[in-house]
Amino acid sequence: MRLNSLTKIFLTVIVTFAALSGYVYAQSAGDYYNNGMKAAQSKDYETAITNFSKFIEMSPTDPDLVKAYNYRGKCYFFLKNYEASIPDFNKVLELTPNDPAMYFYIGSAYENLKDFTGSIKNYTKAIELKPDYSNAYFNRGVSYMNVQDTVKSMMDYTKAIELKPDYASAYLNRGNIYLDLNKYQEAINDYENAIANNSAYESDLRPIIDKAKERLNLQNTQNTDTNKKP
Repeated sequence: MRLNSLTKIFLTVIVTFAALSGYVYAQSAGDYYNNGMKAAQSKDYETAITNFSKFIEMSPTDPDLVKAYNYRGKCYFFLKNYEASIPDFNKVLELTPNDPAMYFYIGSAYENLKDFTGSIKNYTKAIELKPDYSNAYFNRGVSYMNVQDTVKSMMDYTKAIELKPDYASAYLNRGNIYLDLNKYQEAINDYENAIANNSAYESDLRPIIDKAKERLNLQNTQNTDTNKKP
């Protein structure tokens, strides 16, 4: 009988300790935030979203709330869930207005959703807040190109190059516009600059450059013949 009594006491202690342990190790809001950060850094975006969502739910007035919305929005973005990312980025702007990076991310989300009116609007706001934002000029140039506004697109690529002279992608895209306009020398110059700043473009662009040179020679020959006519 004594043994059974001791066994019951021992089991009671174990159950009580287990219950207390569950209480002590219940995750706090800070734990969810830290776990979200670790998961995001490891590119485990789904887990990060789960943890940031729990933190946001538990701590609606925490100073780190804006960061949680920011990182959760970026996790959605990296998972290509662009529609879910936009409200989080807008929440960041609501809490900390005039952040050009948030407008850039929103613009990128709209661009990926093929909403070029929305992307242009947000890239423009990013540029207003940060006039030397070369990536915003480049991305807006892409959006303008998608709505067939080659004039504004070229202006943006040119500005991006002005701000960042080694911007290989901007040279490439502007070169494509020049090529479509039959401005072969300008296209060649831009393609050569694209290669000079990113050798990965060499294999794709070299045949295009050679073809552009042929067309340029033909164009010059035709112009010379025209000028010779009485």
